[in-house]
Amino acid sequence: MIASENVFTNNETAIAALTGLYVNMTRYVSEGGGFSGSFGVSVLAGLSSDEFSTISSSAPWSNYYTNTLGVNGSFIGSEFWSPLYNYVLKCNSVIEGLSDKAAEALTPSVRQQLFGEAKFMRAFYYFYLVNLYGDLPLAVISDYKFNSLLSRSPKAAVYQQIIADLEEAREQLSADYLAPSLLSKSEHRIRPTKWAANALLARVYLYTDNYSAAEAASSTVINNNVQFEITSLDSVFLKNSKEAIWQIQPTAVNFNTADARTFILPSSGPGTSTDWPVFLSPQLLNSFEKGDTR
Repeated sequence: MIASENVFTNNETAIAALTGLYVNMTRYVSEGGGFSGSFGVSVLAGLSSDEFSTISSSAPWSNYYTNTLGVNGSFIGSEFWSPLYNYVLKCNSVIEGLSDKAAEALTPSVRQQLFGEAKFMRAFYYFYLVNLYGDLPLAVISDYKFNSLLSRSPKAAVYQQIIADLEEAREQLSADYLAPSLLSKSEHRIRPTKWAANALLARVYLYTDNYSAAEAASSTVINNNVQFEITSLDSVFLKNSKEAIWQIQPTAVNFNTADARTFILPSSGPGTSTDWPVFLSPQLLNSFEKGDTR
């Protein structure tokens, strides 16, 4: 839990509470991150859904690729449960702290942006949780004793919470990318915006078969051709790319992202160790129509 009396009384420390979440997301699973590197959720979930292939016979890649996760061994399919719930509980703490009377000392626009970021991030983490694990304990407060007694809620209830958070977030988040102080605009796309909330909301609506709502939410982003446009393939993943809706600021010393080290293969091709264990599956590549530049 985050002690609100120590954090949410000035802009700098309140902002740092959310920034800490983003920094942690760049860390490896072994460091409590969950999103980066060859053991991250992108790699392992991609293997289990046949977006990636692997020539490795080692855990965890082979286990996820062949759908042979078991109760024995280091990787049993639960490795993202704790990191993602830790993120959720931190978001809950931030929302509670921002709701305290002491948080009225914050600059109103900063407080509103942080509310939006916390709700957006909580929805983001729950989206991963519900798709990885199905029915879930739905924790929306930071009281660990109360949360420890929660039973699983149906997937539909989790999605309702995700949608509610995102609908609130898109009203609270800035339409502009903001500087670290959240008081001025920035060229860097490292703080969530209302466009990020709409993009994730569109994806959630797709997953819940609400296609008209998905089209409406996605169209608000697609039609914003001032901030977004389709760029050349070589430019898609560059810093501040106009195709990027939201980017995590790199914090590593010797490279930008662990994912880049995983996905960008050397001339020798994929390997069997932690550096390059996966590559795009032939099924995924063959599913693209001729001329599709994605």
